[in-house]
Amino acid sequence: MLLQRLNFLLPYTVKRLTPADVDEILALQAKHSEYHQHYQTSPVTKADILAELETLPPKAVPEQKFYLGFYAQDELVVLVDLVLDHPQANCTWLGLVMTEKTKLRQHYATKVLTALRSALKREGYKELMTSSALSDVNAQAFLNAQGFEQGMVTSVYDPKLGHDIQVVLRGIEL
Repeated sequence: MLLQRLNFLLPYTVKRLTPADVDEILALQAKHSEYHQHYQTSPVTKADILAELETLPPKAVPEQKFYLGFYAQDELVVLVDLVLDHPQANCTWLGLVMTEKTKLRQHYATKVLTALRSALKREGYKELMTSSALSDVNAQAFLNAQGFEQGMVTSVYDPKLGHDIQVVLRGIEL
């Protein structure tokens, strides 16, 4: 039902992405080296994307995960990674929102998040939560502009970096 609501609310085509879409996802993500530098020491690879498509938080099941592509005239313009009912019931975890680099500052991600919040609320969800690297000033500014409230700052071990990173937990009521 979530995909149908999003397709209704947005002027984009929404698709649940799979490993068959790895090249398209990689093409979009590879342009965002400044984002990836906060989480890994090397450029993003197909293996990273394939792992991201299947990675679940503890106690989550594959049916809860929605790795979505938003298309404008057959061009992938926004990626969103969601886990429903995580970290608790009636809450959704936003793992990633990323816009095609050539479409930045054209409000694609803002439109997607606005519609996503509306769709999730209609589905009965109460809160959208996320986290971002404290060092990622672009993500912090974007999340502030979207109305996400800043929560606690905590350290999280990042195996790709081999050390802890500071992350900011954030949430917004739906």
